[in-house]
Amino acid sequence: CKVHAGVARSYEAVRLSMLSAITNLSCQVVNFAGHSLGGAVVALASLEVRAGLGLRVENVYTFGMLRTGNQRFVDTYLNASTSQGVWPPMWRIVHYRDPVPRVPFVGMGYVHIPTEVYYLDKLSTRWKTCTNFSREHPEDESCSWATGITQCIPPFADPTFNHNMYMNRSTRS
Repeated sequence: CKVHAGVARSYEAVRLSMLSAITNLSCQVVNFAGHSLGGAVVALASLEVRAGLGLRVENVYTFGMLRTGNQRFVDTYLNASTSQGVWPPMWRIVHYRDPVPRVPFVGMGYVHIPTEVYYLDKLSTRWKTCTNFSREHPEDESCSWATGITQCIPPFADPTFNHNMYMNRSTRS
């Protein structure tokens, strides 16, 4: 399967420390959360913990995560989750016109892991759980997919605000 090289390098930078902490804490169940590149790193980490360590991963939350891998990666991720009886495998939250979840492009072979929760407006007053996906349409076309990247950058949107505002809280310090 194919995973974005920058994401793989970032995961490798934290992998041994994370695995050591999980072992030292005698974890039996692990939950993950991450924003942006951290969300993509969480995708790799939660897959390794599920499939490699065999520990139960119950909850994975990502916010503004970029597309991390290809369809084969997504299939592997879904199989690891399903084998643990965990569904959805991930809650992938996308704020309105955040440009980051729209890259890398599907035309480059990248797709998202389901399930998406899409906030439909700038102030996060309305949201939709997006579960309509298939092999032919790996992302729900009625959610963030419906708004192209050109609608997520100036002059149509404020990408800094949209990428850093999740759950009505800023991810910036």
